[in-house]
Order: sequence, then C-alpha cells, then structure tokens
Amino acid sequence: MGPEPGQAEARLMKTKGAARLREDAAADPASVGKPVSLTFAGAVDLQGLLDFLATRALPGVEEVGSSHYARTWQGGGRGVRIRVDLDAGAGAARAHIHAVDASCRADLLRRVRRMFDIDRDGCIIDAALACDPGMAADIAARPGVRVPGAFDGFETAVRAVLGQQVSVAAARTLAGRLVDRFADDARDHGQATRAFPPAEWLAGADLRDFGMPQSRCDTLQRLAVAAVAGDIDLEGRMDKRELVPALRALKGIGPWTAEYIAMRCTHDPDCFPAEDLVLRREMGGDVALSAAQARTHAERWRPWRSYAVIRLWQRAARRLRTRS
Repeated sequence: MGPEPGQAEARLMKTKGAARLREDAAADPASVGKPVSLTFAGAVDLQGLLDFLATRALPGVEEVGSSHYARTWQGGGRGVRIRVDLDAGAGAARAHIHAVDASCRADLLRRVRRMFDIDRDGCIIDAALACDPGMAADIAARPGVRVPGAFDGFETAVRAVLGQQVSVAAARTLAGRLVDRFADDARDHGQATRAFPPAEWLAGADLRDFGMPQSRCDTLQRLAVAAVAGDIDLEGRMDKRELVPALRALKGIGPWTAEYIAMRCTHDPDCFPAEDLVLRREMGGDVALSAAQARTHAERWRPWRSYAVIRLWQRAARRLRTRS
C-alpha cells in the first residue's frame, strides 16, 4: 500500500515550505542578477520533462536544449527573458533560474516551480502508483516522472483549445501563427515581439485566415474574454473544482480540454482526461477502453491520476517511436 493521501499531502506541505524558504533567501536584494537554484523534491525524470516541453516548444518564444529551457514572457507589460538550467547533480536534481528582470522575480520563480513540478516528492508518488502491477515496471525504469505545468496559464489554455482534434505538431503551428500576428501588432507599438499574446490582445484580435474552423476561433475569443473579465483564473486562484466547471461553461470547451487545462494550470495531482483516445488505448492494450471504463480503471491511481496520465502518454510516445 502507498501512503495515505493525508500523509502524502502533509509531507508535500513540508517540502513546499522548504522550497519557499530557499526562494525567499534567493530573492534577497543582494542576490539580484544571480541565478536562483531550486531543489526538486525526491526523484525526478528531467529528460521526460524536457522531452514534453521540446515537442511543444514555440519557435521564437521557447527554446529547449539537452539540459535547459528558455523563453520570453510578457510580464509586467514588457518582455522578460528567462532561462532554466536543469542539473541532475549529486544526490538531488536542481533547477537554476536566470532572469534578467528583478521586478518580477518572485512571480517568475512561482511559475518555474509550477512548470517543472519542483515541490512534489516524486518518491511518494512513485510508491503509491507502483502498487498497480501495470505501472510498477515503468516506474522502476523511469522514476520521478513529473507533470509539466503551465508557465503561463492563459497560454496553456489557448494551446489546449488549438490542440482539439489535431496533432501536437499542428497545434504548435497554429500557436506560432498567433505569435506571429501578435508580434506584428506589438512591433508597431514598440513592445516585445516574440512573446505569446496576452488575453487582452486575443479578446479583440482578428482571427480570420488562421487555418482553423471559425467555431474554434470563437472559442478562443470566449476564453480570452472570460480571462480578462476574471470569470476564469488560470494562475492558481481557482482550484480544479472551480476551474473545470467555469471552462465547461464556455461554448467549445469540452471535458477533455477542461481537464487537461486544469492538470497543467492548477497543479492538481488528480486530474484525469478520460476522453483522451491515446490514454484509453494505452490503458486497454491498444483496444481503447470507453471513457467510463477508463475512469473506473483509474480509481486505483487516486490521488495521483495526473502522474499516471503523463506516464501513459510517455509510454504511448515510446511505442510510436519504436514502430516508426
């Protein structure tokens, strides 16, 4: 048996507190301009994190290397550049954060912690999931799989909508078109030119000729309007129980999209997009389970279903690479 959920969460709270202490010390004015280091709790699969991000990286906005992630972000009304170097280290993995703008340093560190899932103890999660014989071998081979979170919640939500019924590569192409259009508009106003467009811009943008159905363009703009109005919050002030119904209330956002956005934006460890076909095929041994069957099967993974989902997606990707 794995640890009880209450025990696991208590240990996670202690870990999170330690991470915040490290962050507060690093945010001292004397440290401005120096890299900040955050230590991952427990085991961590750094390569899995980088592979996930590399597959989705937006040219001109994001850059993923063999051991680093860098990006531009529209923070505080201007472009901010950040780089995260990942180091397996001796005994503990670390993320070293380089940011040029000290004015939004604390916010950047919060975003990095969420994106790289730094604070949850991978050993606790692995021990719980390994109780399922179908997961045990994968966990032994690849300990410490993390859930890649959102650096920017609105950006992640937009990209989830763009990814409806298309491949990851096609969704990335569509997101690149949004960035290009925003870059053209921003350049006219002397702003950063390679950041992802904020909700305020997308709410009023002309999305004709984007190579996607008008219904999806309308969904994007409903999402942007809701974000600007505060009807949805994608930066942690809404938990999964609040965010999923709020997203589902927007025409064009179904259960898969809402659950996926919640998994990446709220950092909830127990999300499960049961409608995902790849996930259902992997659970059924290439014969897809129904969504209801998948939900029943996944009960054994509570309260860590988000981590099981990432593991199954990774397993499916490895199978695809082997076949090709």
